[in-house]
Amino acid sequence: MREKVSTAYFLDDPRKFSSMEEAEKELNRLRAVCVRLKKKQGEDIAFMLGLSVTDSQYMGKMGYQKSMRYGGKKVFICSERRIHNGERVEPCTDKPPHIHIMVQGHGASTAAERIIQNVRKGNPDCKCHKQHLKTAEQTAQAAAYIEGQSSVLRRV
Repeated sequence: MREKVSTAYFLDDPRKFSSMEEAEKELNRLRAVCVRLKKKQGEDIAFMLGLSVTDSQYMGKMGYQKSMRYGGKKVFICSERRIHNGERVEPCTDKPPHIHIMVQGHGASTAAERIIQNVRKGNPDCKCHKQHLKTAEQTAQAAAYIEGQSSVLRRV
């Protein structure tokens, strides 16, 4: 039997959901799958799942428009300013909700395949696939991207 290697994978989930509630329900279901995989593997493995409604062409992060103490709402804060015809363009935050997943650690490839199988079980025509993150820099960029884009973030 081959020794497991510490790697990282970014899962591309092309599904778009009709509502935030439906997407959050699916996110929680996938989180439960990840918890079961982590217990079963017994290896050092980490999962990051994010639910996003922001267009991927904009870079930024999720933050609060005012303090949580005063009932601040979580919004996307764009880090770049785009000007079109003399007016500032606001990032589109009304995209259909979608899910970002990253698996990192020993046995990440197997865990990513299991998650893809689980996604395809409900949607046989889903074109979900995994992208290998070869360097530590790519892994850090993927983690920062998920953290920045996601309005709901789950770590396992």
